[in-house]
Amino acid sequence: LEFRRVLFRSKITTALLGLLLMILGSSCHSTQAVSESDYDLIAILSFDPTVDSTAQPKYLIKNLDGTPFDTLDMNAEYNFFNDGSPKLSGKIVFFFSDQGCYHFFCKKPEEGKPLQILIGDEWKTIEPTPQIKVDSTRHFFTKELVFFPIVDYGQELPIAFYPTPKEDPAKRITLKQDKLNDAKIFFIRDIQGEWMKLQLCVDLSTNDLFLEPDSASYDCQYEDWDQLSKVSKDNPTYWIRWRDGSKVLIPQDYLEYRDVEC
Repeated sequence: LEFRRVLFRSKITTALLGLLLMILGSSCHSTQAVSESDYDLIAILSFDPTVDSTAQPKYLIKNLDGTPFDTLDMNAEYNFFNDGSPKLSGKIVFFFSDQGCYHFFCKKPEEGKPLQILIGDEWKTIEPTPQIKVDSTRHFFTKELVFFPIVDYGQELPIAFYPTPKEDPAKRITLKQDKLNDAKIFFIRDIQGEWMKLQLCVDLSTNDLFLEPDSASYDCQYEDWDQLSKVSKDNPTYWIRWRDGSKVLIPQDYLEYRDVEC
């Protein structure tokens, strides 16, 4: 009888321990689950020795348990031929080889702790340095980039445009490239979750503000983007779905930093 009592207690203890481990495991997993707010911030990793001569061209990315995951070598040849590290292909926001920078969704930085960045659907960590800038997703897109899809004359832009941030096939808007020597440019006006608001830029070829004197051509420099944005404020606006979870849906080559001439 005593043996049965001990055996019964042992089974209860084992069951309780198993239940406790399940609860702890579920709790640990939930704290690392990706939520909608985890897409509000973006980390930009760049390497520019002209700005900081002491900067190191390599970044070590670690798993949450501290083990190495990948080393980003900003001087490696794969940066310019394979869109960045092969391990990150299709799992990060963007990699712009001409700017030499990687873009990751990230969590809010905590002083004295590694920065958590999202790769695919997994959280990794990286040590913060002056070369890593954290910005809001909304500010980054609306202030740093323009939407610049380039297709052949007369062709449709292969993007689904909508009047509101809702995927309604009946209200899909089709836009065409209707200028032989001028591409449609859009300002990014807002980010709402998985949706991006675009506004069509004024037609530079017919806008006296940027026409060169005694010439049919136009000249627009980096500092003119803010002025262009202002004179485009009454143009049509559209919504596109720019991501599905961590997967970015818009082609990277449809985006340009505002430091390019237009």
